[in-house]
Amino acid sequence: MIAIDLRTIFLNYALTVFVSLIVIVFLFIQTKRRFPGIIPMLYSYVFHTLGTLLIFFRGSIPDWISISVANTLSVIGAVLLFIGLEHFVRKKGPQVQNYLLIVIFFLVHTYFAFVKPDLEVRNLNASAAYLMISSQIVWLMLKRVTASMRDLTRGLGLIFSAFCITHIWRILDFFINKHSATDYFNSNGSESLFIIANQLLFILMTFGLVLMFNKRLLIDIGLQEEKFSKAFHSSPNAYILTRLADGKIFEINDGFQAITGFSFKEVEGKITNELSLWVNEDDRINVVKELSERGIINGREFHFRIKSGDIITGLFSSEIITINNEKCILAIINDITEHKLLEDKLSGSEAKHRIILEESADPIFSFAPDGKYLYVNKAFAEGVGRPVEDIIGKKIWDVFSKEEADKRFAGLQHVIRTGEEKVIEVRVPRDDGDRFYITSITPIKDNQGQVLNLICSSKDITDRKHDEMLLSRQSDELIELNATKDKFFSIIAHDLKGPFNNMIGFSEMLKDEASQLDTETISKYADLFLPYRP
Repeated sequence: MIAIDLRTIFLNYALTVFVSLIVIVFLFIQTKRRFPGIIPMLYSYVFHTLGTLLIFFRGSIPDWISISVANTLSVIGAVLLFIGLEHFVRKKGPQVQNYLLIVIFFLVHTYFAFVKPDLEVRNLNASAAYLMISSQIVWLMLKRVTASMRDLTRGLGLIFSAFCITHIWRILDFFINKHSATDYFNSNGSESLFIIANQLLFILMTFGLVLMFNKRLLIDIGLQEEKFSKAFHSSPNAYILTRLADGKIFEINDGFQAITGFSFKEVEGKITNELSLWVNEDDRINVVKELSERGIINGREFHFRIKSGDIITGLFSSEIITINNEKCILAIINDITEHKLLEDKLSGSEAKHRIILEESADPIFSFAPDGKYLYVNKAFAEGVGRPVEDIIGKKIWDVFSKEEADKRFAGLQHVIRTGEEKVIEVRVPRDDGDRFYITSITPIKDNQGQVLNLICSSKDITDRKHDEMLLSRQSDELIELNATKDKFFSIIAHDLKGPFNNMIGFSEMLKDEASQLDTETISKYADLFLPYRP
């Protein structure tokens, strides 16, 4: 074969690798925050470039650096490229086999460099290692990736298939042809062709990586544009895009037409002044001024005039953005007219309910789970004989005796544990007489069923309680009365049957029996004794 200066070819290859490294550095700067895997790929090029340069300087530096270390760095670079590609396609796999491959490669290369020097075996060792790594990349790019990503990775998979072919060719050349060179840069012509082939494939590999990243970037941009378009046009809020330079409208969404009644043809190329959209012109002037100073406005409430002439209340937000290198204003109007009307109604309703609570004759109050009063109305404060401000924020034990407070708190704890409403009867000691109430305790819960506070409503049952006590006493008196009657009926029955059948004897006996009763009982039931007086 024709002798070719391999060192010159290798220098050209080293320059190609270095330029490729610069390309990957720029790719890293542009995409490091967007796509995974770019960092291992960058390190891959760094290791491969360093290994190539060390090989080129063989003869000027120690052999153990230019042979063992240099080639091992290049193999590590290939493994890092494989790891980076796995991260990029989100198909991470085990790397134990590759770590083991690096160790074996280093030991074999060192052995056949210093123990039993053999250049051809070292070339065989290098091609075998690169073939194993390249075949893994081919399988990853063409088979392991999802079907949706194969359009991105197919080109790179074919390039590494070509790498596999060149390494197989080099391995076959080892077994078919006999080589006797001991200096790498004085190898035969087949090694020169191998380096040239690898140089071309390395350029294609770098181009393939850049192309893959660019395609992925275009796909992501397309998806983002699609998402933006869908969000822009499907939003119920009114979106308006105007040019900052002249204020003319060039895009609106369906929400703008639904809220304002203006179609795209009616607003295209016009400014908001021509639509009389702002009810108050000073609001528009202030918004433009603030937007020019700060670049953004969030959630400001303004009134707008729609096509029908009606006035709506809108929550206005705006920001200066750049579209196709032109500064534009994105404005958003959230129609809160119905919300404001409902808010006004609720505000009035809340005021009414507060008046009802405050003026209620029944005590109404609320507790925190720890027994602290959160709210009490006038009736409750009057019931315990303390001012409202002296109760709110205090705990039950600060307002009532320990016995009474413990009883109330036990009721609260039952409601907190079970989450169910409970009705209890409570007594409030007062200087002018105890008051009695029946209290309903209702829990207020969050979305997870946790009790936040307890609302209590009481009913004064003091009069009813007094009536019950009076009825109880009367019942006792009735029982006593019946017992007294039974006593006299038994005396009468005894007299009629016994020897005392004359009135005098009966009266004497009755007088003797009656003397056993106390004076108060005799006075109370005088009508019973009257017929039997002697």
